[in-house]
Amino acid sequence: MEVVDDASEWVFRAEGNANVVLAYVGDDTRFRGRVLRLRKRSKAALKVTNDPEQLVSFWKDLVGSLIGEAYLSDPTVAKVSLSFLSDLSTRITRERHGDNDVLDYSQTSAVLLRDATTVAGADRKSGTTPYPCISFEMKPKWGCLPSEKAVVQSAKRYTCRYCMHRRYKEAVKRKYSECEAVSMICPNLNMTCGSTANGNGGAVCRKAVDGDSPDGSTAALSNGNDQPKLAYCPLDLFSGVPGRVRSAVQALYQKEGNKMKVYLDSAKVPQPQIGETMEQSWIKFGGDPSNSCGENRVLLEVLSAICYRDPILKRLKALQRQFDPFDIEGIHPKYQRLAEIEDLNMPDLEGWKRAIRAEKQYASENGDEDLKNGENWLDDGTERAEDGDDLLLIYRFLFATMLKDCSLIVTITCASENEQMGRICGIYPQSDGKGIFVLPADPSVASSALWNDTSMIGSIVLSYRIFVVDTDPKPIRKIPDYYRLDQEIVR
Repeated sequence: MEVVDDASEWVFRAEGNANVVLAYVGDDTRFRGRVLRLRKRSKAALKVTNDPEQLVSFWKDLVGSLIGEAYLSDPTVAKVSLSFLSDLSTRITRERHGDNDVLDYSQTSAVLLRDATTVAGADRKSGTTPYPCISFEMKPKWGCLPSEKAVVQSAKRYTCRYCMHRRYKEAVKRKYSECEAVSMICPNLNMTCGSTANGNGGAVCRKAVDGDSPDGSTAALSNGNDQPKLAYCPLDLFSGVPGRVRSAVQALYQKEGNKMKVYLDSAKVPQPQIGETMEQSWIKFGGDPSNSCGENRVLLEVLSAICYRDPILKRLKALQRQFDPFDIEGIHPKYQRLAEIEDLNMPDLEGWKRAIRAEKQYASENGDEDLKNGENWLDDGTERAEDGDDLLLIYRFLFATMLKDCSLIVTITCASENEQMGRICGIYPQSDGKGIFVLPADPSVASSALWNDTSMIGSIVLSYRIFVVDTDPKPIRKIPDYYRLDQEIVR
């Protein structure tokens, strides 16, 4: 286990309700390109898993085995001392907001993670790389509608949860009446969400995207400045239809609830500077600066194509559906029955394994390839969570809830020298969460080169990596809160 002991080599990166994240800026090669996650002394931190070793095992043994280990940020555990925490707290006070003394001084270990906003070999001390490294962080949210058999509230059968929740929050903010709050229409649709099955068997919003052709291809995205803002619908992003995926990425870029964050060489870009940052990055990648069609649009095209081609969204959608067959409407009564007879605590690692093993076994028996991607999955048992095993069903629901709230970080930079070769324009996935794409320098034809068959030889070769983050287990005590919110949204 590595020992982290020099606070001067770590700088504040970000923080949430329960954790503070630090980035390494020293010379030790063990920590270059890594971030350190420390627990805060807060009520939120007390409600989640506190043991770093348990958390790392949860990620590697369970999350990674289902979504694919390549999407994890290589988590490990490191030792920290009281003197390190005290010195660090003093150093980061001026860089963060909130209480000055925020770290939990009782912790003796912390989690080390790969910095998902950089690439191997980047010089983090100087903050520069040979070419820019630009990253996009986004929360996809819920990828499918609940099963019609699982819900009582009819609105949930034809309207996606995210769109209803957004309209509810807008209504509350503007002090609308409850009647106005629950308008069961996705704001970016020309019709209510239609509960029609797609090719993968899931219910999706049927939407006619302006510019879509019958085969699903679309005209180029706008640069975000010359069209009305779109409302993000996660069913678009998860749809597997090019035009809808691109529409979703465009909506996220247009500051939809701050659902997309942009980083340049690991530094977060302020919202007003994102467009300019994307344009300058494209030029530094070798793009033609003389064309005035909006260079930031090219990187949005690239991001859309990655989301469409990589299997992670399809995998998340399948897992969300598989692990949440009952919806909160079906899980809450089970929770209430158990809470009356016993204290319900967060499951330990073995509890999680029991619940998830049942679904893995079910996938194996029923030929669900989306859930069988782990080579050495928990094959030491064969039990299944039947309808009567309420506790395991609750664990499954919590796992699905975590998957519905995770984030993706897509990092793009120039490809390594051995990939710099003459290639036909297009995107070339290499493995889970990794690949290269080839583009012409002229942004006016980049869209065609990415989405349509072409024999054009590209002059710009970029690589991408995708990481899945924010995958901490959800607290079991939150189930009543989930139910109350759900009822408020659909009431």
